[in-house]
Amino acid sequence: MRIGALVISLSFIASSVEAHEPRPRAGQTGPSGLVDLSRAHIPLGGAAVLTLPGSVDLVLQHVSEQALGLVDAPEAVLPGDTSGWTRLRVSPAFTLMTPELGAIAVWRLAAEIDLLRDFWPVGSGREVVAVDPRGRAEAGLLGQRLSELYLAAAGTHVAVQLGLVRSRWGLGLVSNGGDDPVAASTESPFGTAYQGDHVVRLGVSAFPLGGGLGAPPLTASVAFDGVIDDDTARWSAGDRAYQLVAAVRGATGPVGLGLYVAHRFQDHAEGGSTEVTVIDVTARLEIAKEEGLLALIEGELATIRGRSSLAQSVWHEGSSDVDQLGGILRFSVRSGVFLGVLEVGAASGDTNPFDDEQRAFAMDRDHRVGMLMFRESVLAAQAATIDNLSNPDYRGEAPRGVRRLATQGAVKGAVYANPRMSFRVLGEDGGTADPRLDVYAGFLYGSTDGDLVDAYWSGLAGGAARGFRNGAPSSELGWEVDVGAALQVPGEDVRWRFRLEGAWFQPGRAFADAAGQAMPGVWGISGQAGLLW
Repeated sequence: MRIGALVISLSFIASSVEAHEPRPRAGQTGPSGLVDLSRAHIPLGGAAVLTLPGSVDLVLQHVSEQALGLVDAPEAVLPGDTSGWTRLRVSPAFTLMTPELGAIAVWRLAAEIDLLRDFWPVGSGREVVAVDPRGRAEAGLLGQRLSELYLAAAGTHVAVQLGLVRSRWGLGLVSNGGDDPVAASTESPFGTAYQGDHVVRLGVSAFPLGGGLGAPPLTASVAFDGVIDDDTARWSAGDRAYQLVAAVRGATGPVGLGLYVAHRFQDHAEGGSTEVTVIDVTARLEIAKEEGLLALIEGELATIRGRSSLAQSVWHEGSSDVDQLGGILRFSVRSGVFLGVLEVGAASGDTNPFDDEQRAFAMDRDHRVGMLMFRESVLAAQAATIDNLSNPDYRGEAPRGVRRLATQGAVKGAVYANPRMSFRVLGEDGGTADPRLDVYAGFLYGSTDGDLVDAYWSGLAGGAARGFRNGAPSSELGWEVDVGAALQVPGEDVRWRFRLEGAWFQPGRAFADAAGQAMPGVWGISGQAGLLW
């Protein structure tokens, strides 16, 4: 059964601040690269520095119209959407070196604040997707948002962290900080980051072999989190979710391994509760490393098990057994100006949405895969399913938890293959003094784990598998082609950045209607302009 996703916001403190290997940034110095001297900063003597980095971004995008399987309007289409958003973000931080204190050598007080967030679509008729938080159905000033505010202290053998932080782990399968995409990265460069998972954390890490101020070979961590916002919980909406976390991570030579265990208990605003345990393993192996060449294999595998009484199908109103499995495997080769990546992912599916078992695994909403298939078309189709299930003629009252069917653009109950490549046309890797231009492309093929089962149309068919638009049983979601270019131009005390991306999605048989008519192709384009200081 798949009524309500159980994607968990989980993390631990793997160094003095973050729970993943930070991306390399030019100009970084100090413990764990905490201070980026290529961004705005004010030295406060030899032992302290105040950094004041920030960014302003404007994004414009268009997605063509899409057919919907609405029971009230069988011929309905989701209108083409032209939309945009603006963001003004500042990330002040105060870092103090205190080597004379012994156990604690670095203190850091940091924040991340979006002073302006404004979203504005052009057009109407998208009310049906308003059930999805990422449906782009309403415009307006979103106000300010505090994403991080924490105090961290670290030494050679211990680190402590307290406050509001972005939650991260591994490749971002179940916990993802929602970092902005990077063109020449093994992560997907396409699309826009949503907002990441946020928790209030009290965490302690130990480094038995030392190295806590750099890259520790062994880290053991424990933490207690109160969830502010992630895929399945939002504190401001009345959800109350907490999690206990224990993790260990080690690296030696070309091999890195991590084990992460968390227990989460959540009371849902709609009613019902969820109690699950997550076990997550991540690994990294350098196959080849020499001057001008780096070949890597990275992977993450997670299982979620427990019970939930939030979601109720039309035939079953008791609690459900949760047993879900998902994973990502990524192979990459970087040679000179070329980066090639082959990523495959799998999330267990659920071919029976009417029993008391939840088997469909959902990857984190900020794990980006392509631009359209999951983040637009599956999102819209699932929103139509929610609308149909909420129709008074179907059940008088929608079953509890039905809105949790919203995908938020995540990969749910699906398998995909996503080869990508990028070329550095201009500039040097890691340099900031010269203009830098990257071009990149990707291909995405996706299918569901077993025949796609739409909860509404399958319910009308007595439980037999039916597709999003009441089509015949199929697991084929379709294929997609993505292309893009990213340019950074240095200026006086700032760096300008520009991105242009386009995509074509050809829906598969899972999107066909009852007559077997294929859903027309969908195209999209996105442009971004901004500056960093």
